[in-house]
Amino acid sequence: MHDRRSFIKSVGLLSLILPVKHLFSADRENKQTPNIILIVADDLGYDDLGCYWKERGKKGFEKIDTPYIDRLAHEGVRFSDFHVTSSVCSPSRASILTGCYPPRVGLTKVLYPNSKIGLNPSETTVADILKSKKYATACIGKWHLGVVPEFSPLNFGFDYFFGMPYSNDMKPSVLMKNDTIIEQPVQQKELTKDYTDEAINFIEAHHSRPFFIYLSHTLPHIPLKLDSDFKGASDRKKYGDAIVTIDHYTGELYKTLEKCNILNNTLIIFTSDNGPWLLMGKRGGKAYPLRGGKRTVYEGGFRVPCIMHWPDVIPKNTVQPTFVTSMDLLPTLAHVVRAPLPANKIDGKNIYDIITGTSGETPYEVFLYYTGKRLDAVRAGNWKLIFKRKASWNSPYRYVKNKLLKDKQDTIIPPELYNLETDIHEKNNLINNHPDIVKRLTGLAEQARKELGDNRYGIRGEAVRESGKTTKPK
Repeated sequence: MHDRRSFIKSVGLLSLILPVKHLFSADRENKQTPNIILIVADDLGYDDLGCYWKERGKKGFEKIDTPYIDRLAHEGVRFSDFHVTSSVCSPSRASILTGCYPPRVGLTKVLYPNSKIGLNPSETTVADILKSKKYATACIGKWHLGVVPEFSPLNFGFDYFFGMPYSNDMKPSVLMKNDTIIEQPVQQKELTKDYTDEAINFIEAHHSRPFFIYLSHTLPHIPLKLDSDFKGASDRKKYGDAIVTIDHYTGELYKTLEKCNILNNTLIIFTSDNGPWLLMGKRGGKAYPLRGGKRTVYEGGFRVPCIMHWPDVIPKNTVQPTFVTSMDLLPTLAHVVRAPLPANKIDGKNIYDIITGTSGETPYEVFLYYTGKRLDAVRAGNWKLIFKRKASWNSPYRYVKNKLLKDKQDTIIPPELYNLETDIHEKNNLINNHPDIVKRLTGLAEQARKELGDNRYGIRGEAVRESGKTTKPK
């Protein structure tokens, strides 16, 4: 398909439109059925949005201005301690949609075009819950939870899918509409615009009823293929230009909601699947003041930007320092629409009171940092214990420590203990100063291993579920 735009224009909107009497209807008054748009960037760093770096008074040097996303933060709440459950994409995305730690749902590693596993269709997703309350649902952008038809978004509560089944650096590069490939290889330069156009079409076709859009951008994951209109738009070269691109099209969505008179009844959530890819150097993002990034167990890999915008419900211009996670989206949205939680056990918490500013207490006694099936760290309150582990010669650890490991033998990284309240940089290792805290956190880890497993000790876990499996990936 050489002319994707003409193809989309000719057939795309027809598949979206349901019969409606008035295209631009009045704002629904029922606040129990807000429209929901969940925007997830790919590899976006904690320090890559204006509303985050401006808080520290940082000016001038390699800045990225994001006025439209900043507006969402100014009119809503910005989280400073929001965590995903993995520092790589597929496991993190599984948690976003299911409300579970990756080992719970058996999806603990990055999936590839030839992977024989995917998210199990028996799992309940956010889209399943919202569809049960008569929401129109769309998955637009990167999926990355399985390739074959049984792992399609259409089997996980989504009425419509337009996007790529895995990362944009994987081959074959394909663009899909529902279960049909419409372009191969993908012309990526205007993909962010195409995703946004699809989202706008969906809004205009369905806004007389509640809708849910999971808008999963390909950018700023490499390769950084950019629309010529945004080249040179920032001081951070291609990476910064990619963020400006996302920001611009976030603004286009905002304008569409205004035009349709539904902005006040729409919950917008903007976040990232994991931290920045430091190995990419200038082509990757930044997580300052956090340590580490993608593929590390440090905060820069797990703590990501998160902004929520819902006028008249979420207080304006709020910074929320309470620890919350991406697993909390499913139970919180279920609470909002008065839907029951899944029959299977989930790990996320209902944080509606935290979002709306009536509570500032985290619902978590412990948070688990998994790398694949290995439990690498635990957090309780502001204390974080990282267990002894190996870093191979090509590990991101060498970038975190600002030195190159000179040999190709595994290097042992000793255990670490940090107080994140006073040391967000994770620089001052207190492992020898607080044996009582180390003992308490070690005990919490032992409890977690029994339930979710830890292949470091050959423990499978008593409450883990199987991933979906196929014998013929393609």
